[in-house]
Order: sequence, then C-alpha cells, then structure tokens
Amino acid sequence: IVAVRGTHFTGSTAIDDIHYSPLPCPDADLSPVSDCDFEMGDCGFTNFSANAFNWTRMSGGTPSLNTGPGTDHTYGTKQGHYMYLEATNHSPGTTSSVLTPALALSGSPSYCLRFFYHMYGSSMGELRVHRLIRGRQLLWKRTGDQGPTWVRAEVTVLGDKTDKVGLEFEGVVGSSYTSDIAIDDITVHDSPCDSPGACSFESGDFCTWRNEVGGTDNFDWAV
Repeated sequence: IVAVRGTHFTGSTAIDDIHYSPLPCPDADLSPVSDCDFEMGDCGFTNFSANAFNWTRMSGGTPSLNTGPGTDHTYGTKQGHYMYLEATNHSPGTTSSVLTPALALSGSPSYCLRFFYHMYGSSMGELRVHRLIRGRQLLWKRTGDQGPTWVRAEVTVLGDKTDKVGLEFEGVVGSSYTSDIAIDDITVHDSPCDSPGACSFESGDFCTWRNEVGGTDNFDWAV
C-alpha cells in the first residue's frame, strides 16, 4: 500500500479495517439464503417431535430471575422477539431441539450460518448446532454462562448438491433454573464465514468476541 502526497495539506490519506485471507475473494454477499429475526413469526422453525418441552417465541424478559435476556437482539427492546428455552421445572441434562426449514444449499461448497445467542445464568447448560442431512453432524457448541449480553456466532455449513440441508439448535438444561437459552437473528449466507476473530466493530456489537465472565478483570470493554 503506497500513499502519494498531494500538492496541498488537504490531501491526507487514511486506511482502516485491513483483513487478509489466503483464500480467493468471495462473491458479493448481497442477501442471505435464509433470514429470521422472529419478528413476524417463527419463520418455519419447528420443535422436534420428541422434545420433552419446547422452544418458545418470546418478547421482553423471560419469567425467571437472573437468567435469560431482557430484550431481543434485533431491536434491543422488550417489544422485539426471539426464540428461547425455559429451564424452570426441567431436569438437568434434559434436551430440546428446534429445527430450521430445509434449506437448498447447492450453489456453493460452504455457507456461513450467523446467529446471536444468549446464555446467561449461574447454572447454564449447553447450546449445540447440528447439520441434518443423511445423519446428524455436530457443528458448534457453547457451554456455561456466557454473560448477560447477546453474543454473535458464525458456523461454517457445508452445502449439498443433491439434498436440502436442515439445521438443528439443541439446548441442554443446566443444573438449575438459571439456564434459560435464547437465539435470534439467524441467517445463512452464500459466502465463507469471517476468519476467527475478524471484526471491525462497526455494527455496534462484539462480533464473536465477549467480555470475560467470572474472571479477575475489574471492568468491561465496550463498543
């Protein structure tokens, strides 16, 4: 990168958000293959028929204290909606799954699933994402308290030229009622995921970064 000075002091040059990847540049990602913020309904998401209890579309805070979000992620208000799993009155280790509609992911070898999750609570369990096609493949998981904010996740999902692909969000109840899990703003993009840790912070969130939970730091980073 070479800067050439102009003829006057009003010729300053600046650069920002430099990101290098050894892979070819992806095609322009104009719109997602799938997009759901739960504002107009459940987007065709369905609870697994074998669930002992189900995921629920919700607005505002969850009924339990000291767990769950107080607002959705899309708007950051109590009027916005998200999908969540209520842990109260369910045994530790009990699982519940919500499934996306079948997705036609045949145009590219890999896609990027992006979503926001909320896992706040001292007895938090686990959230898993599975790819469903000719079997069940674990793609991603998080365990334990992730703090009282929404956190972004990115997961690579392989496409398939012959069959549609389903995605499963599976929640696992923790050791007590303070293990409500929520998800929001779920999109699938026809382009690779960002390199791990890549973030310009321009969207106003932490991307896949988060403040340390239960650590020895004295205060939090902010965007």
